Amino acid sequence: PESSSRASRSCKASPETAKMEDPPDASWLGVLDLVVSTMAPVVGAWLISAPLRDVLKLRRGLVATVNFLPLASIFLSSMVWVLYAYLTSDGMIFVCSAPGVLLGAFYLLSFYSFASDRGHPRIRWISLLTGFYTTAAYALASILEQNRAIGVVGTLGAAISVVLMASPLENIGRVLRDRSAESMNFSLTLAAFLNGALWTLKGTLLQYDPAVWIPNFLGALSGMVQLSLFAIFGSAKKGSRRRGQVSSIKDSWSDNSLESAASVERRWV
Repeated sequence: PESSSRASRSCKASPETAKMEDPPDASWLGVLDLVVSTMAPVVGAWLISAPLRDVLKLRRGLVATVNFLPLASIFLSSMVWVLYAYLTSDGMIFVCSAPGVLLGAFYLLSFYSFASDRGHPRIRWISLLTGFYTTAAYALASILEQNRAIGVVGTLGAAISVVLMASPLENIGRVLRDRSAESMNFSLTLAAFLNGALWTLKGTLLQYDPAVWIPNFLGALSGMVQLSLFAIFGSAKKGSRRRGQVSSIKDSWSDNSLESAASVERRWV
């Protein structure tokens, strides 16, 4: 009887014990989730629209060409992450990725129609890889079992996201040679850094998903490197600055010489 009464008391106390063992208040996670859920679509839209200004200049004939790798990466990354969002039923990833499919297609069509180097072998290889990876991702998703398809598509999306956020570093050789970050897109760089930081928070603290946080963490690191290049070298060529300084000195010399000649002429008169 005593053992049964003890057991009954322990059973009655178990709900209270369970309440005492509940995790601590995680209201700050709710605030963080709200911030990330609000800012991630905005920063994602900023990231995919960063090349729009240069593409519009290309269509107007103001520039001969633009950097093709970010354009192809935006389209391919958006296509793969839309598929990943469908497989995982993640509405936030879908909302952030779907506009990139439309903008990416517009970028590619504009480049193929107006860029002067659209027939370059490098452009052809990137285009072939873009088509191959897109087709492979959707084909594998339709063949494989869902959980395995999520892993494969997530891995592809992770690799492509790193390429997208690191794409401005394609011109790093030119940056170091000219000692200027003028050839890099600052808007794309800053957007890539913020996008990587936000999705790293989501993939680690809010919804643990290595396919989300690993590539975005690498992208955030890449963005920090790119921002440091802007901080070190600036966005204007030092050679052009020197030429401007020399021209201003020459102008000042010519102005002084003209003033001195005019003063001598007045004295003789």
